[in-house]
Amino acid sequence: MEKLCLRILQVVQRFPPCDGGAERYARDVSGALSRRGHKVVVFTSNWVPNHLKRKGLLSSSGLPPYDKSSGYEVRRFGVLYFGRQGALGSYDHLIPGLVPSLLRTHPDVIHIHSYGCFHSDTAARVAIARRIPYVLTPHGFFQSVGFRRLVKSAYDVFVGRFTIRNASRLFAFTPFDAQFFLKLGADPRQVQVVPPGLDLEAYNMPVDSSEFRAQFGISGKMILYAGRLEARKGPQHLLRAAPFIERMESEACFVFVGRDWGCLAELKRLSRELKIEHHTIFTGHLQDSPFKQALACADVFVLPSEVESSPQVVLEAQASGVPVVATDVGGVRYLVEHEKTGLIVPPGDVVSLAESICRILQNPSLSRALSHEARCAVERKFALSRVAHELEMTYEEVCAVRR
Repeated sequence: MEKLCLRILQVVQRFPPCDGGAERYARDVSGALSRRGHKVVVFTSNWVPNHLKRKGLLSSSGLPPYDKSSGYEVRRFGVLYFGRQGALGSYDHLIPGLVPSLLRTHPDVIHIHSYGCFHSDTAARVAIARRIPYVLTPHGFFQSVGFRRLVKSAYDVFVGRFTIRNASRLFAFTPFDAQFFLKLGADPRQVQVVPPGLDLEAYNMPVDSSEFRAQFGISGKMILYAGRLEARKGPQHLLRAAPFIERMESEACFVFVGRDWGCLAELKRLSRELKIEHHTIFTGHLQDSPFKQALACADVFVLPSEVESSPQVVLEAQASGVPVVATDVGGVRYLVEHEKTGLIVPPGDVVSLAESICRILQNPSLSRALSHEARCAVERKFALSRVAHELEMTYEEVCAVRR
């Protein structure tokens, strides 16, 4: 039977060069589906880090509104910004130009990324009105506290459940994510576990790490954190573990890769208070080749998060052959098998975190074994080609139901 060429619309809040797991996933999947012969279009905002400094409509960020340099179309729209971290989370910035463009386009299927956002609920309602099937990947269900928890509960009841229940398919990265769909009223038949995918070809090329070490003056063992610098990602826990680690590895260097999301000043203050500022490096955001160099330099990668879904950066570290220490949150256990493909510690437990890092640094055979098993697991379960094929089959299925 001849393979269908589908018109696939990916709707995502932000897109590279913005950093983040959802952004990289949407980029990688779009590229893979395009190479498989489908016509892929991405609708996103023109949000870039450090661009949303003031409230109001921001129509220019230096990114082109239309781009086809990657083999598929990317269309970016201006952002109406109300201030970061509002009570409704990602409703703090809206994308007004999204609606008329959704009304004019004619996809066979719409793939919506993220739950609880203006773009996801808007795209879902336009899809319903136009009888276009849509699928949803949530990229995490983060919990709120206090007043925000009340607002989120109201959102789930009056807005979110409608988006979920009308989706043709709900993609969960892990069974952990699948349970949240069911709690929000999804039909179990809607839910499909499709693991996050990684383009392994990008991690098969040899990387010269000497340039990165020379640039930042790193000579000893390197402990790497990569992610947004915000409290819920837990970089402060790694800093607090550093003095314990330095007792065993006096020349250890702690490298933090990522943009400031509100706690860089506090992290620098904490490093001075702990007297480890001379062994702590904040590189800012790195992507593509520089980030791969950082991974190639690392002796251990640390994910100290307090909350997570299925962090793609863990797979990136594993694909790079770096042993991983991660906290037992969200769907991390589905990416890291304790004592086989990495080490898992309780969130916020600084002593356990330090002990696990030291185990890897002081035991080369353990480090090699964890790295080898993790790389094999990534190749077996998380290859982008496998994930793209599974998405493709599901798209075809929901389109056939529509016809």
